Amino acid sequence: MKKLTALLMACTMAVSALASCGKDDSTSGSESKKKDVLSGTWNIEDEDEIGGSLILDDGNLDFNMDLSEMIHFKDKDCIADGSSLGEESVKVEDDVISVSYNGYDLLSMKRKESKGDNYDGVYTPEGGMLFESMLEDLDAEKTEIVVDGENLLIQTNKIGTYEITGDDTVKVTDPTHTLTDEDQNEAEFKFSVDGDKLSLTPKAADSEADASEEDSKDKTLNFTKAK
Repeated sequence: MKKLTALLMACTMAVSALASCGKDDSTSGSESKKKDVLSGTWNIEDEDEIGGSLILDDGNLDFNMDLSEMIHFKDKDCIADGSSLGEESVKVEDDVISVSYNGYDLLSMKRKESKGDNYDGVYTPEGGMLFESMLEDLDAEKTEIVVDGENLLIQTNKIGTYEITGDDTVKVTDPTHTLTDEDQNEAEFKFSVDGDKLSLTPKAADSEADASEEDSKDKTLNFTKAK
């Protein structure tokens, strides 16, 4: 559970330093889909400038991060934390684009798919401060970087699965530990959906007799459904 927050914080710190339900039952398919109240794209409610989203669809769990406010390309320049790093900070060698500044290797990524004569395209992460901090927590083979104009999006497909096991309970299998603790590959969460709002609270925290209400709130992730 801490990993998701830590992942978003790691990306923020890296750039700032440089600038300065699939449950199987006997019901029909249409009835099962109606029961999957978690299906959709849910944006993480976070005061940080990074936009993180969980995509829940038919039992699969994806994770996206929109880093555009923190870092993106503008023409041949790289903009980090609102400041131009200069075109000389961006190096292109074969299919690999790398960005460095003040002796720091910020990012390196390999092009999979080109979308013109600029930097637009789909990439795989190779290294650098930004991606190394992320790849400690995400599966590099399932992670893609999408550059589209002044937008830079990290997409990680199928980080895990989910299954609604009760009226307000969902079991998450998460080998990347994006939602679960380091020593857990799966965990149960109590969920609450209120309109376009979703909250996920670890069942362990919810059931501990000595856990205060404030402690439980600290472990809850809150989301707003994307429109």
